[in-house]
Amino acid sequence: MLQIGACLARLRASTPALQRQLLRPLACPIGATADRPVDFTIDLVDLGEQPLPALPWTPQHTSPEQETSEYREGPWLFTRHGDVMLTALHQEQGRTVGLVHAPEHWPLRHYKQAIFITLYQHLRRHGLHLIHASAIGAQGRAALIAGQSGAGKTTTMLTSVAAGLDFLGDDTTLVQRTADGQFEVVTLLSTLDVTDATAAWFPELAPHLSAQRSHTGKRQIILAEAFPQRMATRGQAAVILAPEITGQARTCLASANKAALLSDLLFYSVDLTDAALARQHLDFLAQAVEQTPVYRLLLGRDKDQIPQVIAEALQLSAQ
Repeated sequence: MLQIGACLARLRASTPALQRQLLRPLACPIGATADRPVDFTIDLVDLGEQPLPALPWTPQHTSPEQETSEYREGPWLFTRHGDVMLTALHQEQGRTVGLVHAPEHWPLRHYKQAIFITLYQHLRRHGLHLIHASAIGAQGRAALIAGQSGAGKTTTMLTSVAAGLDFLGDDTTLVQRTADGQFEVVTLLSTLDVTDATAAWFPELAPHLSAQRSHTGKRQIILAEAFPQRMATRGQAAVILAPEITGQARTCLASANKAALLSDLLFYSVDLTDAALARQHLDFLAQAVEQTPVYRLLLGRDKDQIPQVIAEALQLSAQ
C-alpha cells in the first residue's frame, strides 16, 4: 500500500525484482494501512526480457519528451511508455493493469516518465495536482520553487537540502487541498534531473548519478539514496518563490507579479488532453497562487546563503 496525500493506493508487481524497482524512487509512506477501501490499484506484470507488444491501435496522442503514445476509448486509456511499459487504465474503476519489459535494466528517467505518469493519471482524479516546481521545507512548512527550465530551481533545492532543509519534490511536485482549505505539498518521487554544471557543485551526488542522459542532456538521480535523512512526506505550502539567476553579490527576496507566475505555471503544469481535468487543474493553480505569498528569489553569487534566505521566507509567511 502507498499513502499519497489523502489517497490510498495498492501497487502490486508479479515479481520481487519488479517490486523493488517500483518502490525504489518512492518517497511517500510505503506499507500504509487504513480501515477503508483503496482509491485505486495498479497491477504490473514483469515480462523479463520479452519485448513489449506494440500499442494495438494508432496513437491519438504522442509525446517524444515523455516517450509516450496514448489511445483513449470510453473509460479506457492505453499508454505505451517507450520500450519499458504498456498500461491500460480504466478511469471509472480506478484500476491500471500493465506489462513491463526488463525492469532490472531501466534507466532512471523511466521512473518519472513511466511510474510517475501512471500514478498521476489516478492521483489527479483525487485532488492531487501537478505543479512545475521544486519543493523544500522545514518544520512542516514548504516553499515551492517555481520557474522555467534554467531558472535555478534544482540548484536552489539541492543547496537547501545539502544545508539541512527537507526535500519534498523536484519538477513534478504534487499539491492538494486539506480538509481545512490549506494547500499542502505531497511527496511522491525522490528523482531529479541535473545538468553537469549543477552536479559539479555537489560532489556527494557523483556516486548516485545515472550513466544515461535524458533527451535534454541531463543525468538522473534518486535523491533519497544520496540524502536519506532529508526526505519529508508532506508540508503546508507556505510560500512560492520564483528564482532568477543574477550577477549580484547577495541572494535576496523581491516582490513578484502573481499573474506572470501563474502564466508560467499553467503553461508548464497543465495537461490539456482531458478538458474536465484541465479545468479543475487551472482553477486549483489559480487559487493556490492567489492565496499563497509569492516572491522573486534573486539568486546571487553567495550560493551558501540561499538556504537561509528560504528559511527566512518560510518564517515571513508564517507571520
